[in-house]
Amino acid sequence: MEELFSALIDLMKSGRPGALCIVADAKGSAPQIVGAKMLYADGQIIAGTIGGGAIEYQVMQRLPELIAAGKPTLLHFNLEEDVGMKCGGSMTIYMEPVAEQYRLVIFGAGQSAPP
Repeated sequence: MEELFSALIDLMKSGRPGALCIVADAKGSAPQIVGAKMLYADGQIIAGTIGGGAIEYQVMQRLPELIAAGKPTLLHFNLEEDVGMKCGGSMTIYMEPVAEQYRLVIFGAGQSAPP
């Protein structure tokens, strides 16, 4: 977990676009548990996992559009029907774009002298 958060901080400092993906729900036989995290940038996974293989491929196909839109979203998957996994479970993945954090600095907020 520390590796993922360290990579997230590095990504934010670099200003490169990316996304944080979190398993928000998992029912039945699913390849990962609720709370599992994956960090994506530059077209690849840079830390963590949300279940590997087919589910990560499906999520990664949608991430460039999500990052461009700049809005978080939820994706729901029936693993057998939507992804082709025979485990028979379902997963919901929360995906949030990661962008450089901006700081606002205000100068001259003191009292002004009367004219």
